[in-house]
Amino acid sequence: MAKENQPLSGRAWRAVIVDDEPRSRAILRRMLSAYPGFRLVAECANGYEALAAVPKFLPDLLLLDIQMPEIDGFEVLQQIDPRHLPVVAFVTAYDQYAVRAFEVHAIDYLLKPFDEERFASMMQSVAKRLMEGGERGYGKRLLTTLEALAATSSYAQRFVVKLRGKILVIPVAQVDCIKAEDNYIRIHAGSTSYLNRETLSDVSNRLDPRTFLRVHRSALVNVDKIREVLVFNGEYELVLQCGVRIALSRTYRDEFFVRLGDTKERLRDSSKS
Repeated sequence: MAKENQPLSGRAWRAVIVDDEPRSRAILRRMLSAYPGFRLVAECANGYEALAAVPKFLPDLLLLDIQMPEIDGFEVLQQIDPRHLPVVAFVTAYDQYAVRAFEVHAIDYLLKPFDEERFASMMQSVAKRLMEGGERGYGKRLLTTLEALAATSSYAQRFVVKLRGKILVIPVAQVDCIKAEDNYIRIHAGSTSYLNRETLSDVSNRLDPRTFLRVHRSALVNVDKIREVLVFNGEYELVLQCGVRIALSRTYRDEFFVRLGDTKERLRDSSKS
């Protein structure tokens, strides 16, 4: 098997793995080790480490996760000096709709979860690209792919959540609210909630502001999922269809009622009844 995986090259190509999940890095490291024509020179757990590793090691291949906290894979590529741009194979949990952008522009990718057969197919494509000298127009095509992905949808249509060895796809329309928990968010959808590694600020920028409103520094709510608004002694509380209750912060109160198409003056203070 090792002989079959040996690229037709006089040297070992340098590879860098970038993924925020230790288990994913271990899988990529194990699979890559079956290809003696590639030498792993660095593993990065986040975008900052990747930005330091690329100019230092000048890899030929970058196995790059897209969804990472703080700096995602797209932002990493945007900040890399074009002179140091390697062949990139995206490692992603994006759904098939977004993945079409990779396929249309002939950019290599691995859709999580992937097996050794899919990894081998991707590596064959990468080796061919490297043997051809990186291929003219690759950098431009990579940029076109990123632009196409950004234009796939103005706002997120679904959440992709990794959960105990499987990936769940949660339509945004089913989400009642999203709460911040340190560098994570908790997505409430019906009677179930899911923890996902992302900040509330990041997810807020990807959601339609006509549907998801910031009601607290640590909470976003789907206005279509609000069952009622309670007021006690001048304080407001939102009751969602899933049963979750969220305080409506004074900071976001006026904007909330304007966006809701109502005024807080029409609400009856239950404490005075």
